[in-house]
Amino acid sequence: QGNGMFVGLLSISQLFLVLTSFGLEVSLNKHIPQLSGEHRDDRLRFVLRGTLALRVIVIIGLVVVLYSAMHLFPELFSPQLSGYVWLLVAYTSVRSLVALLTIVLVAELRTRATSLINVVTRALEVLLIALLLNSEMTTMKVFVVFLSTATLQLSAYLVAAKFQVFGRAERQAMSAIIAFGGIYWINTIVEFFLGRQGDVLLLTLLLPDSTQASLYDVAFAISQLASLAMTVGLGGITLATSAKLAMRESELLDRFYGFMIRMTSLLSIPLYAFILFNATSVLFVLYSSKYVAAAGLIQGIAAFRIVGRLFGGPENAEFLLSRSQVSTLVGIGVIGALTNVGLDFVLIPKMNAMGAVIGSGCANVIVNVLGAVAVYKRSSAGLQWRFWFKVVAATSTVSLVCNVVFPPSSFTSISLQVLAYFILSISLLVLVKPLTVGDREWLSKIDHRLAIAFRYFAKAETNGFGIRPT
Repeated sequence: QGNGMFVGLLSISQLFLVLTSFGLEVSLNKHIPQLSGEHRDDRLRFVLRGTLALRVIVIIGLVVVLYSAMHLFPELFSPQLSGYVWLLVAYTSVRSLVALLTIVLVAELRTRATSLINVVTRALEVLLIALLLNSEMTTMKVFVVFLSTATLQLSAYLVAAKFQVFGRAERQAMSAIIAFGGIYWINTIVEFFLGRQGDVLLLTLLLPDSTQASLYDVAFAISQLASLAMTVGLGGITLATSAKLAMRESELLDRFYGFMIRMTSLLSIPLYAFILFNATSVLFVLYSSKYVAAAGLIQGIAAFRIVGRLFGGPENAEFLLSRSQVSTLVGIGVIGALTNVGLDFVLIPKMNAMGAVIGSGCANVIVNVLGAVAVYKRSSAGLQWRFWFKVVAATSTVSLVCNVVFPPSSFTSISLQVLAYFILSISLLVLVKPLTVGDREWLSKIDHRLAIAFRYFAKAETNGFGIRPT
């Protein structure tokens, strides 16, 4: 129950963050790599300062609106929510400034600095939360910890991005950046209702008990961990690279799109396949037996994620954004959000959290399909069903076998289950070789060490027609 209230408040904070974003992060990630010519650094500083100023103005606007609403419509704010509103606003404000500085460093491909700061911040959060466990831990104390660590994170980013923030600035036209962000902002709001926080918010509103929201949050967190564990370093970089390639040659962008779909799928599908058949094991290790009711939710989310990877995912959005097809992307997102919200209102009262899983799962698959179709119309790319089938068949078979041979009866059996899955799935993927020779070439350009590590999963030579795979 307490965790349900916490995730509900976190969803409200995320909604505040979306409302104050104005799509500026995505716009900067697209336009900064395209800045060139004389005095580029000076113009970059002007752009960053301008977006920071706009962000502060929007935050002030949010404060004014909330203050007015609390006095004009007090019935909308429960006593419980009223006690957290300004803490949530402060936390959201700091996070929104951090997001701008983060995306500037990512667009400049300074991912080592962002990774270090983010890892240290998360480690500090975990340490402080662990210390709270020795005393009376409350939701208020947890959010105070989050606000404190976010403030330290902002300070660290100001130091890391001092070259981009401080110094001489030269005027740069901002209208295109703001217009692009404003249009994409609609898509950001839409994505809120396609993702975890939107579903948690609807579960909290539609059900009298917040337990279901808590179970859904746990299930989604594990699925998200599977998604981010192996692909977190790709975030933001793919859009920056796509934006550069879009200015050079369309064929290169088409090939990079196909390459990123295969790499992301190869890194994420094996983890989804494992939790599809071994959700209980994952829950026992990461949480406890109290959350065993979330196992079915985890399996449902994993199944939808695996199906969705056939049609790509974020790669579709990044391709369309690099081609400035924002209106197409927004239209697809609106269709997905309406589908999700509609299904949630119908299914949640009848199926509880599983209704949210089905609603968001169907909506996200629809978004992936429509995004893939939009990309195919504008490029030479196509559906990569052979690659998808090889990876899914290999990893799902091994996952099912490991669940049967090593049922999760103890920590030892779970450890054997994980070890066996790791060895057998890699062996089978080496045997089926889902990657192409073109993928080896891309990996060599990115990092020679990556090419060496992944060469066992790629074909050794081109096909008989001499066509370079995309």
